[in-house]
Amino acid sequence: MGYQIIYHKSKAMVYDLPLIVAGQERGQIMSKSKELQTITAIVKDILEHDPDARNSDEYLYLKVCAKFSGKCMNLPFWKVFLNRKAYGLPSYETVGRARRKLQETHPEFAGNSTVEAHRMLNEEVFKDYARKVQV
Repeated sequence: MGYQIIYHKSKAMVYDLPLIVAGQERGQIMSKSKELQTITAIVKDILEHDPDARNSDEYLYLKVCAKFSGKCMNLPFWKVFLNRKAYGLPSYETVGRARRKLQETHPEFAGNSTVEAHRMLNEEVFKDYARKVQV
């Protein structure tokens, strides 16, 4: 048994529990890592070959979904959205994170200057909001 530190309301408590991260066993974590590598590779391929995907997360996600499961492309949005896991599709957030990381490490995948300027502005607006608002 390993020790697990759980933070709750600024208190750290130590429990003698099996080490589980986000409800997943070690084998599940390894498979999640492979899944993230696969998603990143697909996003990289799309960004390389389709410049429009660099400017729009929605368009990029559509292209990723087509790569993962072409059959979902002709279904109603709500059906795909509510059954994303059943269709084997990655989460929208994961695809966006992969895009951001790839654009950070590969400047050639950056969006056009207008899109990049909007992203920078939105980031500053959100940072300002986060400083002022307590949630």
